[in-house]
Amino acid sequence: MTVAFVFAVVAARGYSDAPWGAVLRPLPVAILALATSVATLLVDVSETTAQVVTVAVWTVGVGAVALSTYRFVDLVAERGDR
Repeated sequence: MTVAFVFAVVAARGYSDAPWGAVLRPLPVAILALATSVATLLVDVSETTAQVVTVAVWTVGVGAVALSTYRFVDLVAERGDR
């Protein structure tokens, strides 16, 4: 997961000026949300706290993936019209 996060950050930064940069920017957030969710299982916290944190970070993660998907579809749709 650490390697995927590093690659996502490098890709997002490397393509920051390209149209793909907007698509890639939310992906590190999604990967970090997943890692945070897994980390709550490894840390000794109450079940209620773990559930609240997991729901919160998965909401952020799913939102980041949805944003990335929306930007991808928008990018592809604009390219198809040209």
